Amino acid sequence: MKGFTFLLLLAACGGSGSTRATVSGKVEGTSLNISNSAAFVISGRPGVDVLLSNAGDGCEANAANLKSKQVLSLGVTSLGGAALDAGTFGVYDQQSGNIPAGTVVFADYHSTNERCADTTPPNTLGASGKVTLTKVALGSGGEVSGSFVLLLENGDHLKGTFDAPVCGDRPDAGADAGCH
Repeated sequence: MKGFTFLLLLAACGGSGSTRATVSGKVEGTSLNISNSAAFVISGRPGVDVLLSNAGDGCEANAANLKSKQVLSLGVTSLGGAALDAGTFGVYDQQSGNIPAGTVVFADYHSTNERCADTTPPNTLGASGKVTLTKVALGSGGEVSGSFVLLLENGDHLKGTFDAPVCGDRPDAGADAGCH
């Protein structure tokens, strides 16, 4: 499942100059400097990938080859095919190997340094927690808002809020997450 989650890290999106996310907690002792969020509609199934990052303008971050980035991905996916709506959804423990039915959250943290080298600590997939979506408007000009409480596999706890604008289609879907 790690491969599925990594695909959700392909880009981040959000307006520049505004705080669109708050995150408290640390990953492997490192404080997170995340203040932006973005949402990408997942093609092929009802779902959205909310990306929380330190990018000033996340929609352009992938094309701009953003270095020294921190990205927390919250992929909210309806595995049963039902439309995605507001509600509270559990974080799937990707090490369990048993994907539940219904709407589930795939969570993953990823980071790189100033030379674009992967600095992601081990065991930073979501182990448990919940994501609450308070607003889900997936059309053009829409947004996804909510909050989360997350426990990573390494035992780190993260919590926060987001107000993510829906970004347009990514022409580079399938490319590496920024450093290329």
